[in-house]
Amino acid sequence: MTAPEREQARLPGRPDHEVVVIGAGPSGIVAGIKLKRAGIDDFVILDRAGDLGGTWRDYCYPGIAVDVPVPWYEYSFARNREWSRLFPEGYEINAYHHRVAHEHGLDPHFRFHTEVLRQVWDDSGHFWRLHLADGKTLTCRFLITAVGAFVDVNDPRIPGAADFSGRILRPARWDPDFDYSGKRVAVVGTGACAIQIVPGMARTAAALTVYQRTPSYCWPRPDFPLPKWLAGAMGSKPFGRAMDAGGFAVLDLGIYGLTHLPNPVMAPGMKAVDWATKRAYRAYLALMFPDRPELRSALAPAYGVIGKRPTASNTYLQAFRKSNVELVAEPIERITDTGIVSADGLEREFDVLVLATGQQVFSDPEYYKPGMIVGRDGFDLGEFYAEHGLQAYESAAVPGIPNRWMISGPYSWGHSLHPMAENVAYHAARAIAAARERGATLVEVRREVHDAYHATVLGRGENIHYYFKDLNRGLRTYYINSQGQMAALRRTSNIGLMVRSMRAPLAGYRCETIAVQQGSTPLRQAAR
Repeated sequence: MTAPEREQARLPGRPDHEVVVIGAGPSGIVAGIKLKRAGIDDFVILDRAGDLGGTWRDYCYPGIAVDVPVPWYEYSFARNREWSRLFPEGYEINAYHHRVAHEHGLDPHFRFHTEVLRQVWDDSGHFWRLHLADGKTLTCRFLITAVGAFVDVNDPRIPGAADFSGRILRPARWDPDFDYSGKRVAVVGTGACAIQIVPGMARTAAALTVYQRTPSYCWPRPDFPLPKWLAGAMGSKPFGRAMDAGGFAVLDLGIYGLTHLPNPVMAPGMKAVDWATKRAYRAYLALMFPDRPELRSALAPAYGVIGKRPTASNTYLQAFRKSNVELVAEPIERITDTGIVSADGLEREFDVLVLATGQQVFSDPEYYKPGMIVGRDGFDLGEFYAEHGLQAYESAAVPGIPNRWMISGPYSWGHSLHPMAENVAYHAARAIAAARERGATLVEVRREVHDAYHATVLGRGENIHYYFKDLNRGLRTYYINSQGQMAALRRTSNIGLMVRSMRAPLAGYRCETIAVQQGSTPLRQAAR
């Protein structure tokens, strides 16, 4: 930007940047690419850390790997012909995102060590005022939040958690230089992270104790090294499109059944699938541990196949065959300065605690704290969600919160991250570009459009609520938030999402324009 252009940008009603993207992970990267492709170059991508990458930057524990086949975990416009295996490790995924960002010219747009604490809409000038952790503010006309589905770790609600005098590790704050070999280690939790952490620690720890609240399904993973010819073929556009089409077709069939078929039709099928899955998994455990019935019983889930996030590993269950690995299914009573006391009164001493107790999820109303996001006329998104539940048009936009889109918003999950993020970022970038073309400074989803969309979302939840609240009553899972809502799963098909993202960019939105003149007060023009 030239000096005259910078001066012009500081006129009344002119923000520091046209667009700010919050988050430099996979979603923030694709948002930047879609903005550039829409002809928008005045944008900055903020991140509170010191590098891009998001999850794959922060999670660096031994054994971390993608948990879906990699053809479904890459951008459709940036197929990689050099994957080493079907489920690559974290460092390879992180390198891929760095390369894509660099190749698409995003390097000048990143601004690291910049944490946004509050987002406040300025209605007099039609821009967002971002309050940063260092006390400064940054303004932008349009805002895209790309902070991802998992933002901060959950502090375990275990008495004495702050009293432990040994070393505490967390999956999202791992110290790769810490040597835990020869030490007594406890892993608290048996979710997706723990299932990847346990096998590596079991190899070198003197003793490893895994504390389990609820067992997870952990199926064999069809992982294998990819020959160069196969990796090259998988990186081709025809193969990628075929994989996407196949994945969308399978998932959309499941989504269609859950969201469109009446409960009397679906309920018997869901019961049958859960019944068969439980017995199949118990048979699998019998093959793994033929002479340990108590261990098999402890590892067998009592809930259905999709009650919690399914996992896959070829080494997790095998770790319990080692003499230095123990599973404790008794609840934790408290943590002491030297170890853990379980509900049966037994205290075990440890040198290291690994707290794999989960993260805050975007579908939790508690994530949207009051005062964090404030729109028109003081409309507080956190207060609104706490009172009325999570909701957003196309999972991205909310009335009263103009010029702002969420990539991981309410009811947005339905496929792996990259396809979803691509479509939502495309939706936002096209809306911003269309607003620029007509000279609009405000774009806000119409209330009636949003409410009709959300009514459709809620109307398609009968089978989902039956599955979690009746068929698997009492199950503790992050799929269900504190309001009793399953506000994560998209209630529309993936193909439908793609089609809707290509509609007229401002369909469903209203626009306004502020006329800006130097030395004068911005004047709002009639809504369009």
